Amino acid sequence: MAVDTTAFYRLKPNNCMENTLQTRCARIKLKTGCVDESRQWFQTIMDQKDEALKILKEQGVYVEAAFLDKLGEDYYLIYFMKEKNSKHSAQIASQSQHPLNEGHRLYKNKCWDEKVTLEVLLDLDRILSD
Repeated sequence: MAVDTTAFYRLKPNNCMENTLQTRCARIKLKTGCVDESRQWFQTIMDQKDEALKILKEQGVYVEAAFLDKLGEDYYLIYFMKEKNSKHSAQIASQSQHPLNEGHRLYKNKCWDEKVTLEVLLDLDRILSD
């Protein structure tokens, strides 16, 4: 089953002003057997941290974090991002030929199952305030 990964990027920020970042978080159910592959994929990104940070800068992403969670027998990613413009970052990521972006698209298609966007209840940061 193909996963619609673009829905994560279609969110419209509340009261978005020029100096604020959009905050998004999603819970993504992993397909059976993808826990080890998920750990390996995110370690691959961490092993190429400098390159990954360059890509995030190109995309206007300030924070990207993924957490592994287990509920019952199922595993989930909790995926968190802060960015200037989600549409802009999604467009750049979808068109990128960079091996890390291509690898991430392959990983998502292979391992992501259901995705739920989480409701933001509190969003405070000082990233752009100084």
